[in-house]
Amino acid sequence: MEVLELKILHKEAGYIYYRISYEAQAVLSFLNRTKELPIDFTIETSASGAKDIELKLKDDVDYPLLPVIRAIKEKILEMDKKGLLPC
Repeated sequence: MEVLELKILHKEAGYIYYRISYEAQAVLSFLNRTKELPIDFTIETSASGAKDIELKLKDDVDYPLLPVIRAIKEKILEMDKKGLLPC
């Protein structure tokens, strides 16, 4: 199982500077097929700089949830470190 990309990223308006919410489509590759999965996620940065990601899947996945959630969160952190998420 692999997250190929996150696309159609939309940043939701918010007033708390350390909490940023997004809507996106996660493109997943598993069992020799690909699937686009709508997601919502929030990145919250603590005072120490640690980032916590809350993830909500908007559709069913025909795959175990824990590996899917872990892979999507890793992709989000990777994109955040590279500065690829909208500000």
